[in-house]
Amino acid sequence: MKDYAFYSSLVMQFIITILIFAGIGWFIDKKFPAVAPYGTLVFSLIGISGAMYLFIKQITNKSSGR
Repeated sequence: MKDYAFYSSLVMQFIITILIFAGIGWFIDKKFPAVAPYGTLVFSLIGISGAMYLFIKQITNKSSGR
């Protein structure tokens, strides 16, 4: 049960991180309209990269017993 809570919290953290950064990008695109949604694209990629980094870091810490 403890592992289930750990992994489900990782998934929620992953999703929320991406949604927050995509929301920031969407807000920037609405505030400063451009030809293409560059703000959403850039901030979504930053959010995905950051979420993957945190996910991998926490998984490796868990597997090494820290």
